[in-house]
Amino acid sequence: MNRFVKILLFSIIIISLSVCVAFASDSIEDDYSLEDEYGYTQTGVSSAGMPSWYKEGFGPSDVFHNDPSTPRVVDYAGIFNSGELESLKSQLAQMKQKYNMDFVLVTDDSAYELGRRMYAAEFYDMNGYGVGPNYSGVVMFISMEPGNRGWFTAGTGDAEKFFTEKNVNHMDDTMEPYMHRGEYAEGVSAYFNDLDTLLTNGKFPLTFGSVLKYLFIASIAGLVAGLISLSSASVSMKGLAQSVVASNYLVPDSVRVDVLNDTFLRTNVTKTLIQSSSSRSGGGSSYSGGFHSSGGHSFSGGGRGF
Repeated sequence: MNRFVKILLFSIIIISLSVCVAFASDSIEDDYSLEDEYGYTQTGVSSAGMPSWYKEGFGPSDVFHNDPSTPRVVDYAGIFNSGELESLKSQLAQMKQKYNMDFVLVTDDSAYELGRRMYAAEFYDMNGYGVGPNYSGVVMFISMEPGNRGWFTAGTGDAEKFFTEKNVNHMDDTMEPYMHRGEYAEGVSAYFNDLDTLLTNGKFPLTFGSVLKYLFIASIAGLVAGLISLSSASVSMKGLAQSVVASNYLVPDSVRVDVLNDTFLRTNVTKTLIQSSSSRSGGGSSYSGGFHSSGGHSFSGGGRGF
C-alpha cells in the first residue's frame, strides 16, 4: 500500500512539472508573437532596449517590400492629433503615387540603442517598405526622447541620389523653426513639400539669400579685377614725363567758370524698422552618406536636434 502511494505521488509530481513546462513555453511563445498597436510583431530572440518592431538577427535575405497593409505614418510618440495624422497620411500617399516611391514617417519616445539614423533605416527595412527592385523610398524618424530630441530623414534606392548634404540642409532649414515651436505636423508637412519640389525639379530654385550671396561674390571678384587693372595702368604710366603746370593740359578758351549758389530749404528724414527674429535656424545638419541597414540597403540622409 505504501509503495502504491509513493508511485501515485511520484506520478502526480511528474505530470505537474510537465504542465508547468508546457505553460512556460506557451507564455514565451506568446511574448514573441505580441503585436503593438500598429500590428508590428517582434520575432526571434527577445532583445532588451529595442523597439517592439525590431527583429533580432535580421539580414538581407529577410527583406520584403511594398507591403500595402503596413501603415506609412506611425506615431508611437503621440505628437499628432487625428486631423494631423489624416493630413500627413494623405500627403505621403499622394507623393507615393506621383513618384512611385515609398514615403514613411515614424515617431517614438526614444531612439533606443539604435540612434536616430539607424532607427530610421532599420524601421524601413524590417517592416516591408520600399517600391520596386531598389526598394526606393524615404523615411523620416522623429525622436521625442527627453534631452535627445531630434529627427533623421534618409532616402534609399532611386531616392538616395537626392539626399545630398546641400539638399538635406535646405530641407532641414525649412523644418527646424517649426520643431522648436512644437508645430510638429506643420514642420513635417513643410519638409515633404520641399522634398516634392526637389523630386519634381531635380534641384531647389534659388532663394533671395542665395542671390545676395552670388551678387556679393561677383562684387568681390569685380573689385579684385578692378584693382589689378588699376595697378597695371599705374605701372604702364611710370615712364611718362610729369608736368608741373596744369595749363599744359588745357585747350585755350575751352573752360568757362560760372558762379552758382545753393539755398538750403528743409530736411526730410525717413526711418525704417528692421524686424529681428529670436528663432534659431540655418544650423548644419548631421549628414551621413551611403550607410547601410541590417537589410544591406544603402541610405543617405541627415537630421538635427531640437
